[in-house]
Amino acid sequence: DFTTNFDVVADPGTGPVITGAFPASIGTAGTKTVYRYAGTITKSFTVQGDVTLILTAGSGDVVKMTGGDTMTVSANSSINLYATGDLRFTGNGITNATNNATAVQIFGIKPTAGQQIEIGGGAYIKGLIYAPNADIKLNGTPEVMGSIVGNTIDVVGNAQFHYDESLASFGGDNPWGVVRWRELTTAAERAD
Repeated sequence: DFTTNFDVVADPGTGPVITGAFPASIGTAGTKTVYRYAGTITKSFTVQGDVTLILTAGSGDVVKMTGGDTMTVSANSSINLYATGDLRFTGNGITNATNNATAVQIFGIKPTAGQQIEIGGGAYIKGLIYAPNADIKLNGTPEVMGSIVGNTIDVVGNAQFHYDESLASFGGDNPWGVVRWRELTTAAERAD
């Protein structure tokens, strides 16, 4: 067990509002863009360029990807996703064509406890999740490579988490970092 207080990230500001159904593609290659969306994302979409996406619905599911749904981050692209509502990646997860964990950054910005983030089914995510007030659950057979900060983190089923060692110096003046760890590889070690 480990307990400390992490600062909550604030909503990064304004941007054009996406109205109607969420599009199949957002952003433009080689361009930085900011979008705001008040609905729920329930289908696959592709990210082009450097995108900041602010999901403004304050409660309930703001991302509910199931089945074959995938968020695809194209090569030479990135996404910073900010949400107060709940995020459920239980489809195929996130395809990160950059193969760089820092290209996918998910921020839970709810200022109080109660946000839910679920990565389930066979989802695969290579990225960073920073949601200090969220309850995060890896359920089923998902695979997460990167880093996770949450209020609680529950790993059940055959879920796998891999800390991406390339993140050791990411974030500049961050006072927290992995100094050492011990991987629990047998059932007996994990039972303790």
